[in-house]
Amino acid sequence: MLKRGTGARTGGFTLVELAIVLVIIGLLLGMALKGRQLIKSAREDAFYNKLQKISAAINIFYERYNRLPGDGCTNNPSTGLCTTSNTYLNGRIDTTTEQAAFWSELRNTGLLTEADRREPFTGKLLVFSNYSSPPYDGIWLETAYNEPASAICRVDQKFDDGNAAPSSGGIIFTDAGNEYDPDTDCDSLTGVVEGNFNVYRY
Repeated sequence: MLKRGTGARTGGFTLVELAIVLVIIGLLLGMALKGRQLIKSAREDAFYNKLQKISAAINIFYERYNRLPGDGCTNNPSTGLCTTSNTYLNGRIDTTTEQAAFWSELRNTGLLTEADRREPFTGKLLVFSNYSSPPYDGIWLETAYNEPASAICRVDQKFDDGNAAPSSGGIIFTDAGNEYDPDTDCDSLTGVVEGNFNVYRY
C-alpha cells in the first residue's frame, strides 16, 4: 500500500521566494545608492558652509579692527595681530606675507580654526588663488587641482549660478572637458579640477 506524500520539498526555491529575494536585494542596493548620494550632498553642504564661515570671519575681523585680516602686515604673527605698515595697508591682500598673516590673524583672534581651511572632499587646505587680482578683484581661494569636478559643479549649481565660466559668479574653474552650465549633469564630469571660490569682494 502506497503512503500518502508528506508534501516535503526536495530542494530549490519557488518563484515567490525568488521574487522576495530580488525585492530585498533591490531595496538594499537602493539604500546603498541613496546613502552615497546623501554623503555627497552632506560634503557639498559642508564645503559651502566653510566658505560662508570664512567670509563671515573676514567681515567680523573688519568690523573689529577696521582692516582686512592680513592687510598691511609685515610679519606673520604666531599669536595676536601682526605688525602693520601704512605702505602696504591698502584694503587688499597683495603679498605672500599678507596672505600668510590673513590665516594667522583669523586663527589667532578665534574667528577660524585650522580645520575651517580644509575642504571636505580631500582634506586639503584652502589657499589664495591667482584670481585674487584684477579683473576678479576680491579674496579668492583654491585647493590647486584637488576637487572632484562633479562635486564643484553640484556646489555651484546648488549655491551659486551653476556656471563654470571665469566671468560668472563666485564659484568658477577652467578645465578642458569639464566645463558646465546650470543644465549640465554634474555626475557626467570626471577628474579633478582647480576650483576658485570668492569669499570677499573688494
